Amino acid sequence: MHEDEKFVREHWETVEAGDTFAGFSIYLLPNYWPTALQGFERESVAWQRAAVFTRERLEQIRRVEEEIAWLSDMLDWDSPDHKVVERIQDSRKAALTELKRGMK
Repeated sequence: MHEDEKFVREHWETVEAGDTFAGFSIYLLPNYWPTALQGFERESVAWQRAAVFTRERLEQIRRVEEEIAWLSDMLDWDSPDHKVVERIQDSRKAALTELKRGMK
């Protein structure tokens, strides 16, 4: 197994890969059918792109988790904006859930 393939499979619950009419394709399920991961001439290039996609997703998750922690700290303060911060935090938590969907 190629290093990029191993990395991708370690982070996604379901990975479908194989030759299609458009070329070698990788599908990260149930979440994504990204066109960026379809139609590669070489399998190694497809896995490399899937690994880049996965690293970018992990970075997005890290940033949103950081934002949620920061908002939690703000909720500890006695502020008239408490409800606004709560709504923003709820929104970021929903975004985090969506970012993590399909990942281990």
